[in-house]
Amino acid sequence: MLGGGKQPNYDVANIHAAAWHLASANLRQRLFIDASHDSARQHRNQIAVCFDISAQVAAGSPYIAGIMDRVQPCRRPSVRT
Repeated sequence: MLGGGKQPNYDVANIHAAAWHLASANLRQRLFIDASHDSARQHRNQIAVCFDISAQVAAGSPYIAGIMDRVQPCRRPSVRT
């Protein structure tokens, strides 16, 4: 999840709150969590963030669909005609 705030939002309470908001809007309650954003964009912190998210999935959280990491731009290969 990318909340735009300054605090991480991957904890159980925030995940449940986001799922509740999705359900109240009649939307599917599945979330992707931005590990880069939630780790203050420090790659070493992403390990702890991913561990916490993985523990939530292992505990049976039905709301977490996946984890996003910092994605590098894709370079499209040149096409010669």
